[in-house]
Order: sequence, then structure tokens, then C-alpha cells
Amino acid sequence: MRLARRWGGGWFRRGPFGPAAAGDVWGMGRPGQMLQQANALMTSGHPDQAARLYDQLAQLAEAHALPQRAARLAIQAARAWLAAGDAAAAVQRAERGLEVAIGLGYGLRAGRIVSGLVAEMRVRGYAQAADELSRDLQAQLSQAGIDAAALEQPRLSAPGHGSLPAHCPACGAPLRPNEVDWVDATSAECPYCGTIVKATA
Repeated sequence: MRLARRWGGGWFRRGPFGPAAAGDVWGMGRPGQMLQQANALMTSGHPDQAARLYDQLAQLAEAHALPQRAARLAIQAARAWLAAGDAAAAVQRAERGLEVAIGLGYGLRAGRIVSGLVAEMRVRGYAQAADELSRDLQAQLSQAGIDAAALEQPRLSAPGHGSLPAHCPACGAPLRPNEVDWVDATSAECPYCGTIVKATA
């Protein structure tokens, strides 16, 4: 799946990163700096600027054959666009992130995140956008054979997991226990930069 082509609308530009291995692209080079900048912009109250960077990073992740990271960055872009007051852009990014996640077998996890976005849209007064995203969420889950009722079940961490810091120490991204990939009971991978973060007891 080529996200840049399917998403269209001129959202992304091919940046001057040049050829790079997938494992290196999120290191100390410009992509890693962009990710840190985007996360910092979100926490400092500039979600519109952060959203544009997340868009570029999602496209870059896809270009380097990292679709799972591309999906997560797309959903993070949706959060940023919603915080910036652009509910239509948030719906588009969330829908595409969900589509990719479902294709990778992470539909239930992504569905729960998108369901949270729907609820946040309603709180912010974007009822029409919330209805649109909710309909697409239900349709995509149904097409993938996922029971939407599972979205309402409690999201509990596996027994023995410690507590993660609120943000990744490497890139500053928010770390949510139900969204990270747990390596073991005391270690989790940041979904945005791949750093292994230690949890505390």
C-alpha cells in the first residue's frame, strides 16, 4: 500500500532525506529531529505545526517500508489536527491510519484509539465529523471481521507490566500503555521512534 499515493491531496512532499535504511531513518538524522520537534510542538500548544510534521513523517515511514509506524503516525496526526480545530483533516488521517493498521492485523488496537478520537470529537463539538469517523470505523471493522463490541471491553495491561514514563525519553512522544508494543514485562517499544523504554515497578 502506497499511502502517499492513496491519501492524495498534496498532503505530503518527498523530503530531502535521500536513501536510508529503514532501521536508520528514525535515528539522529533529520527524521528523528522532525519527530522530536513535532512532539515538542504538541506539548507546547502548536498542534497545527505538529500535525504537518506528523503527516510528513507518516509518509516517510511508509516510503521506508514501516507501515505499522506510518499508521501510528497518521493517527497521531489525526490527534494533532483535531487539537488544531481541523476535524475534517483528523477524520481523513484517522481513517487511513485505521485502514493500514487493520491490514497489518492491529485493527482492534487501532480501533480503540480511533474510538477515543470519536469521543473527543463529540466533546469538542464536532458531532458531524464524529459521526462520519464512527461510521467508517464500524464499516472497516466489520469488513475485517472484527466485532465492534470488543472496543468497549476494558483495556488492561498484561499482568506484571510496570509503569511507563509519560513521554518517550528519546523523541518526547506520549507513551500510552495500551498503544505500545511490550517487549517484556518491564520494557516497551516507543511506537514513534522505536526506542526501548524501561518501565518502573
